Amino acid sequence: MCLYLLVLLFVVLNTACNANFIPSGGLQLAAGGPSLRQIDEVTLSVDVKGKSASHGQKVKLTASNNDHSSTSLMPVVINIIADLCPHGMLPLAFGLSEGGLVGVVPAILTLLIFGSLSGFAMKTYANLASEHKVDSISGIWAKVVGQETKWMISASLFALCFGCCVFYSAFVGDIFATLVSALPIGKMFKQRTTVLILLTLGMIWPLCMLEDLSALEPTAKLGVIGIMYTTVFTLLRAFDGSYAPGSEWMADMGTDKQPSWPEALGTWNFSPSGILVLVNMLCVAFLAHYNAISYYQEIPNRNPEKFSKAVNRGFLASMLVFLSMMYAGYSMFGATAQPLLLNNFHPSKDYLATGARIAIGMAIVFAYPLMFNALKTALYNLLPSQFHQYADKGVLTKACKNKRKVAVTSILALITAIGVECGEEDVSLVLGLVGSVLGTFFAYTLPGYMALKNMKLRKAKGLKNHPKDILLSHIVVPVGLIFGVFGVALTLREHFEWLR
Repeated sequence: MCLYLLVLLFVVLNTACNANFIPSGGLQLAAGGPSLRQIDEVTLSVDVKGKSASHGQKVKLTASNNDHSSTSLMPVVINIIADLCPHGMLPLAFGLSEGGLVGVVPAILTLLIFGSLSGFAMKTYANLASEHKVDSISGIWAKVVGQETKWMISASLFALCFGCCVFYSAFVGDIFATLVSALPIGKMFKQRTTVLILLTLGMIWPLCMLEDLSALEPTAKLGVIGIMYTTVFTLLRAFDGSYAPGSEWMADMGTDKQPSWPEALGTWNFSPSGILVLVNMLCVAFLAHYNAISYYQEIPNRNPEKFSKAVNRGFLASMLVFLSMMYAGYSMFGATAQPLLLNNFHPSKDYLATGARIAIGMAIVFAYPLMFNALKTALYNLLPSQFHQYADKGVLTKACKNKRKVAVTSILALITAIGVECGEEDVSLVLGLVGSVLGTFFAYTLPGYMALKNMKLRKAKGLKNHPKDILLSHIVVPVGLIFGVFGVALTLREHFEWLR
């Protein structure tokens, strides 16, 4: 527990002090000199004539590009929430007790620690990209590690996003097939295969073909509305007693879903195995690092300070959603909370639950192109000779644009075909292994490692690195390695009974 408090202290210090990143200064914080606000201001001295100034008098005019900064950050904040919450909010009540009961204080500390470390890693990607003037994670790797091996980063990122998109397709097929089964429509349109193909053609494919993330702002807003509705619904049911033991709706549910609390949650209960299960879920819940640089580039007049503010707001909002879903779900169902919490609610009588399934299903659909955007970026960087062909003034050639469309459509068709054949339970083993290894790698190990490599380069040039950034970078590297191994072990244990 002392270790938890120590790490929490450092992540709080990081949140408080890490906002003043300097784009040209790597991970060094501002120490003297002008502030970023002053840097962003342009001072002009001009000669003016008129009543208020004599001939030749110089008037100082200051123009700042920081106007409406909160408004300009909102699309990025919304994208971060829409990216994190749909897949992260549902399994946390299950994770609270699956490996052993985790008390209130250790659970909240764990969430704060991993949320803060994940946010630090997101900012690190943006800071390194700004310093080295690159637009991809593999581009950072080429600058600080080596050009020859950057293809491995692109290939790994492609594999991670491909696996996550397969899971998204399988999830969308399952949830919407269940929803349409009660509709008075033809039998063919109730089949899971038909539902998934129609959703892909009608919504997912057009959204995934968009190259500009800012164009996804309307759908991201709808996704956040769905997240808010699902969170408020869950809190309402936790307080109104609709799913209390012996209630009318619970009488219709199977014995495996009857609420059960083998022991009190407690304030300080600390189960090492329970913490590992919860951490494994939080590592996935806070994973949006594949889009860190894309989000950074969407900010008008961008600099790492602005991105830091957007990440702080997006992660804070997501943490509140995660805490609400985790404790509201556990308070209703205890140890029988399902990995997908909405499966605990009545499938037909609870109309608000049906609305929540629609809302979270649509949130997944609207989050799909955010994940797919990272897949496209990784693909283009993996095969630059095919997908980075430019004409004059940096405009893609028509042939290159066509190649991108064909490749992207083909990959989405393959993902959909796998999703048609496999439900979410079928792909959970592969996704669990890929997510445990590659998810923790991109969320923690890789940004920390590249930051440390960059610090060595900066030190060789006589530039300073801030001690807190050095410390946090040293923390996230082993965190990714350790919990990647534990994640693999937990995934295998979950799927193979002989390992339990």
